[in-house]
Amino acid sequence: MGVSIAVSTAYNGRRVTASTAYLAEVPPNLTVLTNTAVKRIIVTGKKAVGVEIPGGEIYASKEVILSAGSLDSPKLLLLSGIGPIRELAELDITPIVDLQGVGKGLRDHLFTTLTIIQRPATNDRPAFYNDSQAMSRAKEQWLQDQGGPLTVFQCAQTACFLKNDRVYRSEEFKSLDGSTQDYLKSRTVPHTRALTPKVKPEDCYLSLVVAFMNPQSHGEIRLRSADPDEPPLADPKFLSSPFDRRNAIESVRAAVELLDEPRLAKDTLALAAGPDGRTDEEIYDFIQESVMSVWHMCGTLKMGKQEDPTACVDKDFHVVGTEGLRVVDLSIAPVIPKYYPSFLSLPLEETAHTQATAYLIGEMAAQKLIAEYT
Repeated sequence: MGVSIAVSTAYNGRRVTASTAYLAEVPPNLTVLTNTAVKRIIVTGKKAVGVEIPGGEIYASKEVILSAGSLDSPKLLLLSGIGPIRELAELDITPIVDLQGVGKGLRDHLFTTLTIIQRPATNDRPAFYNDSQAMSRAKEQWLQDQGGPLTVFQCAQTACFLKNDRVYRSEEFKSLDGSTQDYLKSRTVPHTRALTPKVKPEDCYLSLVVAFMNPQSHGEIRLRSADPDEPPLADPKFLSSPFDRRNAIESVRAAVELLDEPRLAKDTLALAAGPDGRTDEEIYDFIQESVMSVWHMCGTLKMGKQEDPTACVDKDFHVVGTEGLRVVDLSIAPVIPKYYPSFLSLPLEETAHTQATAYLIGEMAAQKLIAEYT
């Protein structure tokens, strides 16, 4: 589909975060409490009125807004009696709202990394990192004009989004429902994302990060106990979908074929990380041993229509069945492959990084709150 230098969250040569982007000028109505973990939401009747923290309580003047993420936002609702009534009863938590979708529908991206050891001097990265004077000069140049070698070695990644005809021909793809097949065949929807990561090698080597797009597997978040200090039980059910397993196998196979291209293979000394062979079984063994989460988790408090029994949040971010309680984070995004929030006039096809979607969710919620309270 395409290859380019990857987009970076940077401006004028410096890293940009949500904090630097939105809080460079601290608003007067913001107070941040560090090292303060919320234990549960204080609910009167069905209205959220505040939160319980270690050693005390904080009460809201208008509403309580959860932005704890796809793991901890559902955890806080469950601890507060909002969730599947059977799960709450098992832990002797008094139910306030029987909301079946809380903690369900967890989606995430997965990735693995293939690495080849190359002949010395195949690229100039090792020489740069092993030369303290070159690094000092590069630092001085960056401080002067935000240019030079550091903008290449520390920042530049090559990224590509790929489709794979072998996926289309597979029985696992053919077993998907028609609408999902049509979506995955869309011109702008990839099967695989590949990156060449930033590294600081002693040897000369090349790594290829392979991320599996459009997962069909979905997991869940449950409480371990009624103790708010206990982390939740997260079961992502990675690769439980036959399609996800097939897509992962074909994605890694395509990556191996790329590394075997003559223009790369002529400088390759060894495969440092990758499958032992080319069979499905050998490739899948490697995937199971090496796969990791991209931490693009979403969907555990999905936004949905009123008639959807699994929806947890309405189009205005309100938690269904409650008053004065909203959720504003990626947990409300119902799926990774395609996200059609009702407050957007155009569809947002979520097939890559979730950062932009997270920012958009926050921006849209802020606009709604401003409109309601001003």
